[in-house]
Amino acid sequence: YVATLPNRVATSPIHYDAQTIAEVQYPPAMSEIREMQDACRSWHEKLREKAPEALGDAFFDYEAFANAVGVVHSRTYGVAGDDASGEQSATVGYFRALLPLADMLNHGGDVVVGRERDQVTGAPTNLQIRATDNIAWSVLGDDGVIHFAATRDLVDGEEALMSYGERSNDHFLIYYGFTPENNPHDDVVLFSNFEHAMVWHSVAHPELWEGDDGAVREKAANAAYDSVTKALEADGSPDAKLAAAEPRMKILSAGRVDARLLSAYASMFAGTEASGATDGPIQGDELKFAQADIAARCEQLLAGMPTTLADDVSALQTCTDDAQRVRLQYRISKKSILAETIDMFSLSK
Repeated sequence: YVATLPNRVATSPIHYDAQTIAEVQYPPAMSEIREMQDACRSWHEKLREKAPEALGDAFFDYEAFANAVGVVHSRTYGVAGDDASGEQSATVGYFRALLPLADMLNHGGDVVVGRERDQVTGAPTNLQIRATDNIAWSVLGDDGVIHFAATRDLVDGEEALMSYGERSNDHFLIYYGFTPENNPHDDVVLFSNFEHAMVWHSVAHPELWEGDDGAVREKAANAAYDSVTKALEADGSPDAKLAAAEPRMKILSAGRVDARLLSAYASMFAGTEASGATDGPIQGDELKFAQADIAARCEQLLAGMPTTLADDVSALQTCTDDAQRVRLQYRISKKSILAETIDMFSLSK
């Protein structure tokens, strides 16, 4: 089995130099790539120092070790063991496993097949998503076996596809070395946390932060953030729980915005206290102005990228290098999300 594995995943960011990392153009992913590379080098140094026999002659050199890490990143499965109660747990006994044959299954993720917009607000009202995978895998059984089975009848010659998870393109790029197209789960980080979002807003709208009225507005924004966070925690859906636990404020395709951010910004314009009383100068258009702020932030992030969306689309059409194509497709996805949000929420549209 080991002899069938590739020696190197050429598209893996484990191999990126500083110039190639810069080509990613998206700061959160660039930082994560550097952190991943630093961790890889740190572990290699520790192994060379404390357990050289674990490396052997084949992987004593860092480049060979990095090649192996890239292969393992792109092919392993995360398997959860049993906790004390016998229930499957992602935190107890979790390990990564190389599974022969199963690691040849390509990703079949969700794709957007249709969308509608509200005629008044322009917000997405019916995002239609279709799953393209046709293979599912079981939990680890007591016999140490994981089962893979078709979820429907496959026609002769049809490729067997398994979903690698509902993840952003950051994860696929950094750990698998590819970028899915039309991924409804891809996202863009607008702010590193709520404090960052509020500081940005205070710079964009200093007039709303001045004096006693500013203190009331800030109180309202914090109350709105806390209220929506609690609602997400109680929602029960995986997406809602993830948003509630995630400090970063994100947007997704089709104008899907972190509800905590939208609510907080709308409260800043409304000037509402936690009690719900309103005394702000803007009435009725709070949501529209909050959306416009999010569009302005998207414009700011796009302006900070060295190339435009049109540049990347054009470059992709003539690109023949696989690794560069992956980066171009990655950038196109991020910039498309930003551009679509601008198109939907800008006051000047």
